[in-house]
Amino acid sequence: MLQEDERFREWNYGSFEGRPDAEMWTPLFRQQGMVFDPGWSNWTAFTHKMDDRAIAQAIHDNDPRGWAETYPQIEARLRAGMQDVVNKAQAAGGGNVLLVSHGGAILSILALLLPGQATNTDIPNSSITLLRYQDGQYQLLKAGDVSYQRPR
Repeated sequence: MLQEDERFREWNYGSFEGRPDAEMWTPLFRQQGMVFDPGWSNWTAFTHKMDDRAIAQAIHDNDPRGWAETYPQIEARLRAGMQDVVNKAQAAGGGNVLLVSHGGAILSILALLLPGQATNTDIPNSSITLLRYQDGQYQLLKAGDVSYQRPR
């Protein structure tokens, strides 16, 4: 059965939505003594200086309209969404669940449910991240896997 759930959408960047990346990221990189690269070559170095919580807060603080989500808001909706997925799966007798989401949201879910286990993980488009939930615990089996893709 297909169900849509807005709680698994990407972070809400507020008034930066639909704007060029540089408008949002340049000030954040500058605050870390870095220059924003539109090719994302220095993203890993940037995320070594700021974790998700700090990044979300900085985006919110820099949003001229204050519409961007805070990390507690992101965390609350993702935790609630995951708990509902678990509850529904258990009510149906268990089994596999396919959840389709965005890279940033997936990384946030991993950070919330499996702290420290997916640090410096990349979640490419169309990659597979596999979790097992058993006896109230999550286990990370793979993250950002694209091994199923054929070389072009």
